[in-house]
Amino acid sequence: MTRHLSQSALARLTGTSQATISMWESGKRSPDRRRAILVLQELGTPGAAGERSWRLPDEAPSEPSEGLAQALRVVITAPVPIDVQVSSHTDEGPLTTASFLVQGEHPRLVVTPSSSWGITTSPSGVTTAWVALENPKPPPPLR
Repeated sequence: MTRHLSQSALARLTGTSQATISMWESGKRSPDRRRAILVLQELGTPGAAGERSWRLPDEAPSEPSEGLAQALRVVITAPVPIDVQVSSHTDEGPLTTASFLVQGEHPRLVVTPSSSWGITTSPSGVTTAWVALENPKPPPPLR
């Protein structure tokens, strides 16, 4: 998902000033958590894995659903931020739960809208991303 909005348009969308947006983009200031979630919602960014809305960590359920807790997962840890892209599957051929790409400045995890995934970044910048395997296949037998 990519949107090309001017700082003024983003300010109108989120109820802030253009100067505030400029400070956010330059890294001189960060939005508080509630404002950041408002920005994500207004931009139509997908929420938590399998959901359409964003919640603050203290509003999220502390335990994953039973099915999600039992799902096999792939976990990726990187010393830099991992970008996440939600992609609609329009090509013919098999549906891929997730793809991990290393292009440009940051690695990218590409998931489908129905994928269950999560991401955390530590204060030191280490990022951990996970994605549940929807239809896990057993590994091939060793020969």
